[in-house]
Amino acid sequence: MFTASLLNPRGRIGGTVTAEPEGFVFLSTDSKSTTFLYGECSVEFGGTGNRFIYLTNGSEQTLVVEDPAVLKESNVQYSRLAEKIAAITSKGNRRTVGRWILSIVALVIVGFAVVLALKSARSAIPLKIPRSVDFSLGDKLLPLVMNGAKPLEDSLSSAVLSEIKGKLVSANKLDSFPFKLTLVNNDLPNAFALPSGDIVIHSGLVTEAASVDELAGVIAHEMGHITARHHLRGAIDRIGLLLVVRVLVGLDAPAEFLKTTKDLSLLQYSREFENESDSLAVTYMKNAGFSPDQFAGFFTRLHKDQKIALPEFFSTHPDPAERSNRVKKLGGKPIPSCKTFSVSYTTYRNHLKSILSKEKER
Repeated sequence: MFTASLLNPRGRIGGTVTAEPEGFVFLSTDSKSTTFLYGECSVEFGGTGNRFIYLTNGSEQTLVVEDPAVLKESNVQYSRLAEKIAAITSKGNRRTVGRWILSIVALVIVGFAVVLALKSARSAIPLKIPRSVDFSLGDKLLPLVMNGAKPLEDSLSSAVLSEIKGKLVSANKLDSFPFKLTLVNNDLPNAFALPSGDIVIHSGLVTEAASVDELAGVIAHEMGHITARHHLRGAIDRIGLLLVVRVLVGLDAPAEFLKTTKDLSLLQYSREFENESDSLAVTYMKNAGFSPDQFAGFFTRLHKDQKIALPEFFSTHPDPAERSNRVKKLGGKPIPSCKTFSVSYTTYRNHLKSILSKEKER
């Protein structure tokens, strides 16, 4: 017995319905019965979740059953109405499958939209953060990444690095960035930058470079990481904006921050960031009168000579040959090596080698 209603032009009558052998028998609250023969019925589903069953038999009356379980009664299952129910159910299933397919397609589209939005946000968020945040972050991290290394106090080195920096800054209007170049005694031909504007240069990089253009190319590349805010963008990618802010406001120690970012991973960049810095370096060099061609060949030469393995910081760089070709294309028409530098690079390099040799003898 199921709760049901009988609808007709005079109104609605409440009652119950049972599935008898010949058809549905509706018994109203005033004990009047009406039979809907299975063979003469048409059936439709409606209501929330299709839980209402609407049965009509050609008359002006409609029987509404409030429980779809009535259709599972054995008398209904073996009646002529069963075929009609099966046809409707099959159509409903196909419609459901169609809805699922549309839902999946919609989810995929939304997923792509979210990915694109996140990618856009990754670049947009740092642009909304004041530059002072970068400088503060770099100041906190510099003592940790230096790890006790002391700068090489040499007047000629200071003059050479200052002249390279001055040419790059002046020609590219980068005066708003507090770049500071520091030379340390380390045989590994490497350099790294911090968001504060600090660029630490290993002595091994100076002695391996064949010209002032090659050294200027590496310095310009590191400047690109700073001006494009790769450190902050990378930190947000890795650990989220909230943790970066916690360090900056003093809730987390810088050492804990480095631990969270897996030590010096803050100084490792994605291929996207490396390519962007190479592009900026080429622009900075050309404007300052340095040759991008020589910068393009620097890492390729180091790799071919096999004198040293490329340092860990360069693990995300593109293949040296690929990178060389790309930088040459970015540079366009080749320009000659810098002729306006005040000191012969060979003279300076030999001078530094002599200092380093004396340091080793101590």
